[in-house]
Amino acid sequence: MLKRYQCTIGHALLMVDAAVMVLAWCAAYWLRFYMPLKVPPFLEVTKGFPRFASYAAMFPLVAGVWIAVLLWARAYEARSLVGRGIQVVALLQAHAIALLLFIALTYFMGDGHYSRLVIVYFGVLGALAMIG
Repeated sequence: MLKRYQCTIGHALLMVDAAVMVLAWCAAYWLRFYMPLKVPPFLEVTKGFPRFASYAAMFPLVAGVWIAVLLWARAYEARSLVGRGIQVVALLQAHAIALLLFIALTYFMGDGHYSRLVIVYFGVLGALAMIG
């Protein structure tokens, strides 16, 4: 019975993970610009606060990149003989590839410049969300 619905369950999990990555992107923006964290002087916001709309415009790209990479990495195929640790490492590798691809695409395609600290926060939050 489980084999029969594995494809459906896998695609549902893929969509949930894409939505979680979009939420991680939002949370990274919020952490960088609105959370009163104590940051060193060289990380303080000096060029003003960017509009959220420019970050929200990246939602389709975030979801698309993570969907494509997770499908490419076969993250949702049944691997009953593989331990949880190996699955976590595989997910983190897929996340790292997706993050690098996302950075490259925003650099070459986007006209906006995104905060490096937002991208670092996004990478950490995304990794935690992927293994959680």
